[in-house]
Amino acid sequence: MTTEIKPRPHELVQDPDYFRDVMRNMEWVPGKENRRVRFGTTGEGHFPNYQTGWPADHVMAHEVHRFSGRTHSAYHDAPLETFDEDRLSRAFTWEEVTGMLAGRLPPKK
Repeated sequence: MTTEIKPRPHELVQDPDYFRDVMRNMEWVPGKENRRVRFGTTGEGHFPNYQTGWPADHVMAHEVHRFSGRTHSAYHDAPLETFDEDRLSRAFTWEEVTGMLAGRLPPKK
């Protein structure tokens, strides 16, 4: 019996602008090597909410910013508190999000 692995909502997003806006919201963290994003794992994958922050072992790891995936604005209630850990993806680096963006761009002609 084969178990089908269901894609995470952020894996279903096809619009490159979604990932551009995610990257823009990661820029508050100084240094690309320190930037992290975690995507919400519920929903249909059209506009997953997400939070940006620091690596887990960083002294500032407790500081996060939450965003609406639809508007990319600060999440309306308590934008500086973390989402439920059980409803978040693993942390992705700046380079990984760059790869997600690149994978959604149309091929050069």
